[in-house]
Amino acid sequence: MRGFNRLSRLFLTGGMLAASALCLSSCGNYALYRLHVTTSAGTAADGNQRADIDQCRLTITDEANVVVAAGYSFPTCASGFTKQDLGVFSYSTSRSSGTLTFQVDGFNANRDTILQTGKTEPIAPVSYPPEIDVPLLMK
Repeated sequence: MRGFNRLSRLFLTGGMLAASALCLSSCGNYALYRLHVTTSAGTAADGNQRADIDQCRLTITDEANVVVAAGYSFPTCASGFTKQDLGVFSYSTSRSSGTLTFQVDGFNANRDTILQTGKTEPIAPVSYPPEIDVPLLMK
């Protein structure tokens, strides 16, 4: 009877370990990017055009320079009142998607001129957790 109890506990422990490993392996298939966007400091007298930014748009490209996401407009970019800290935004993808490059462009009211832009170097995905911190400064 003691042998049966030990065997039962061994199978129970092994089953719990296998279930935990399965859960952890599925979590590791995704990468979560935490994009923190800021604009350069300064005033119009210094040549800073932040006050003239009417819209900010995010573009994400992969390692082959193919656009994987485009057109997201930041709600914190408003005509005449674009804050220096635009906020933190998250983007998730599968780890197999390869390296990604994030770019944010700040446009004028006619949306035909880029007043400030910021672009990251290509960033390789890692398993989530942890989040991948991506600071991006528009200048």
